[in-house]
Amino acid sequence: MTPRTAAYKVGKPAPSAWLPTRTFVAAEARNRPIRELLPPALALYLPLDRARRTDHAVRLALLARSGTGPVARALAAEHYGRLRARLGGLVANGKVCGEVDADADEAAAAHELVSLATGLADQPFAADRGRRAQGQAAVRLLEDAVARTFAHPCRRAAS
Repeated sequence: MTPRTAAYKVGKPAPSAWLPTRTFVAAEARNRPIRELLPPALALYLPLDRARRTDHAVRLALLARSGTGPVARALAAEHYGRLRARLGGLVANGKVCGEVDADADEAAAAHELVSLATGLADQPFAADRGRRAQGQAAVRLLEDAVARTFAHPCRRAAS
């Protein structure tokens, strides 16, 4: 049984459904701006290849089951809560280094980014030839949203 199948059977999101924390920690240690790190991480939600389509199917199944089952509802709430918390932490870090406006609402910014990434993932992508162009357009939308939130140069990256 694969990890994805096991995750589906117990009603948990597949491992790749979580933002890659190790990737962020390593990149932040190298002083890379969050606005460069975040779009590729959010793009992991887009069902653009076989593995991500499988992960997306698992998330959709979890969400479908969360409408009627308390365990699935709790797992979905935990998953999206962790995702919003991680993104809210990135927005807070962005405020410290100057990438994000000081008066930005971390929770609202995180909710917007989660909603955009998961909403784009839920859009039907055309088969084969159209999928690449649609995927590229979706990634550009993610990049634009991140650039609006993380609109300024990071003072730490410049030093």
